[in-house]
Amino acid sequence: MFGDIMGVDLAQGMAAAFLASAMTAYTGFGGGLILVPAFAILFGPIQGIAIAALCGVIGQAQLIPNAVRNARWREAGPLSAAILVSIPLGTLFLVSADPAIIKMGMGVFVLASAFLLMLKVSYRGPRGAAPGAITGLLTGGIMGTFGVPAGPLLVIYYLAASEPPTIQRANIVLGVFAMTAMMLISLLARGVIGMHTLELALFIAPASVIGAIAGRTMFKIAPTAWFKHVAHWLLVAIGIAVVAN
Repeated sequence: MFGDIMGVDLAQGMAAAFLASAMTAYTGFGGGLILVPAFAILFGPIQGIAIAALCGVIGQAQLIPNAVRNARWREAGPLSAAILVSIPLGTLFLVSADPAIIKMGMGVFVLASAFLLMLKVSYRGPRGAAPGAITGLLTGGIMGTFGVPAGPLLVIYYLAASEPPTIQRANIVLGVFAMTAMMLISLLARGVIGMHTLELALFIAPASVIGAIAGRTMFKIAPTAWFKHVAHWLLVAIGIAVVAN
């Protein structure tokens, strides 16, 4: 077991998990856009998505109690519920499509997300249960179909609300966790997660936990503005790498 797992790919996976989890805990979003494509390159699309989901659930779990207390549930409830419905439908395509198509879709969406965030695109439409559910369906559909978190869509939607940053961040964290957890459940239900994948996740997951602790600490002592610029260009690099790969 150890001989099959230990290696450069594992070390790179642990580094990616630490960085992605720290980014999610620090800004509330974005880590999955780094983690999923990186793991897809290292371990293949389906197994990479599965490992990322396992690590994400473990790394994000410590953020959920505060998010549950601080979230604005009239906003977060319909959106998160729609995510839980749409991801299992999207995985019907994910598990049967050519891996090259999945990786291409990942790379294109990561690049599009980076430019959406860099251009500071904002949502100016109506709010309420129906717009939130539509956002959740679109977010979960993209996540389920290509395995890459469509977090920027829900971020754009939530940040348009006139809410304190603490509430906005809590809403985002809940949406991201709903995506990650349902993705994991869907892949488990479809029987595409093997023992080797679970073993890799077991080794990589502690890096996610440590990264989340580091990101949460950074959030308390340092502004996020400068880090977002770095994160945006990192997403561009990741997107190009996945498309090229």
